[in-house]
Amino acid sequence: MPNFEDLPNDCLALIISLTSPLDACRSSLVSKAFNSAAGSDALWVKFLPADYQNLVPASHSFSSLRFPEVVELLDVCWFEITGRIDSCNLSPMTRYHAFLVFKLAAYAKGFENKHIDASFRLGGIQVSKQIVFVDVDGGRVAQNGEQYPKERGDGWVEVELGEFFNGGGDLEELEIHILSYDRYAVGGLFVQGIDIRSCL
Repeated sequence: MPNFEDLPNDCLALIISLTSPLDACRSSLVSKAFNSAAGSDALWVKFLPADYQNLVPASHSFSSLRFPEVVELLDVCWFEITGRIDSCNLSPMTRYHAFLVFKLAAYAKGFENKHIDASFRLGGIQVSKQIVFVDVDGGRVAQNGEQYPKERGDGWVEVELGEFFNGGGDLEELEIHILSYDRYAVGGLFVQGIDIRSCL
């Protein structure tokens, strides 16, 4: 007997888009197929207002971008970033660091002393997990592996999310996951991307 799991991902995403953002989040818990569909960019674009591209103030100009787009976190209680790359795109037998590259706007709010969970999974197995912060002027001393942001030479800021070793055996997927949620809203975070660099 056919069921929802047999539908293509795009079709599931279209069905979920007829609900609400809250229901889309809830549907991600139903199964792996629903989780994949609920994480689709095409789905979340349908929840945005028609003029969403005009909501970012035109005064923001960025130079020295390594990534084609910049995303702004506007005003949310929960944010999540997931990046994936196949291990075959990385050098074998090499240790890597990954960094979140971002800027905080002058009007940023809610990031003071707010920790963010960063984790890596390689081939479905968790290989790294740590706490990071994005507020540059926190004035804290790192302890227990916590990571704090550092200014880069290009005007952006980066915080180390963790490290992993690419053994170069079987083809595996590396997943980098960043998650923060709270009852208090945060906003004004511009994300350029996740930068993966080999350890020197």
